[in-house]
Amino acid sequence: MKKVFLPIEAIEAKIDDLPVVQRVLVLALTVLALAAAFYYFKYDPQSKRIRQLRTSIQNEETRLATLKKYAAESEKLAQEVEKAQEEFAAMLKLLPHQREIPALLETVSQIGAQEGLENLLFQPLPEILHEFHATIPVRLDLVGRYHQLGLFLDKISRLGRIIQVDSMALKRRSDSSLQVSCNFSTYRFLEEHERKKPEPKKK
Repeated sequence: MKKVFLPIEAIEAKIDDLPVVQRVLVLALTVLALAAAFYYFKYDPQSKRIRQLRTSIQNEETRLATLKKYAAESEKLAQEVEKAQEEFAAMLKLLPHQREIPALLETVSQIGAQEGLENLLFQPLPEILHEFHATIPVRLDLVGRYHQLGLFLDKISRLGRIIQVDSMALKRRSDSSLQVSCNFSTYRFLEEHERKKPEPKKK
């Protein structure tokens, strides 16, 4: 069967011969056909593509916002860790290690001598262990003047280590000097192997 092709002029002539109502109807159908073709072959695919792109952009914006939030939190945590490390290092300076204790106690004794105090007794007592540190009590008996004692206490308070005077008893001697019986404590940081391990929980 042969296909019949009508020239444009013939089609236009046929349309011109139609009544006005039919010509309007043909024009309307032609416009609708072109609009339908435009919608299905051009507008609808582009519209779907635009919706896909908008969804992708929204997802990427959400992902970017989440990553920025994590980055800000990570930076904040890093700053907090750095600050905690600095504070821990500062605390460690106040708590000498075991090898520094003899030198610290010797310094305390030397300060007493420098201020003219006579050292009658300098006796470190057994350590008291805690979870992370040890308390080192010391018994110290001195003889001297009141102002010498004041200078001594002032200087040991500035040593940069924690030294706490627990008790002090003063006794006036016949030569108007003071005999001081003093108990003070210093502290040291426990090494890892010295710390008490927690007892396993009983089942």
